[in-house]
Amino acid sequence: MSDILLHYILKQKFNLEPGKDVKIVNVGDTPAILPALERGVVDAAMLTTPSRLVAKKMGFRELADFDDLGVQYPYVGISTLKVNVKKSPDVTLRLVANAN
Repeated sequence: MSDILLHYILKQKFNLEPGKDVKIVNVGDTPAILPALERGVVDAAMLTTPSRLVAKKMGFRELADFDDLGVQYPYVGISTLKVNVKKSPDVTLRLVANAN
């Protein structure tokens, strides 16, 4: 899914052609992405939390934020179905109340 999202963002939000303007390299699963960025294997990477927070602390700059781009993607947070909320409203309320 992240590959599809990356292609979409590059084309629609930055007018860049994946493969032509930007070379995309698959470095492996999520835990391998930040080390690849740190070692210079890639020049930029699509990171999720908590990796993006760690990267900031390491001195990397965030080039784009999905929220700022208007792209809704559940890359941060906890998601559930409406049926689960209806089935266990007390659990949902406790989770939301303690989230802040």
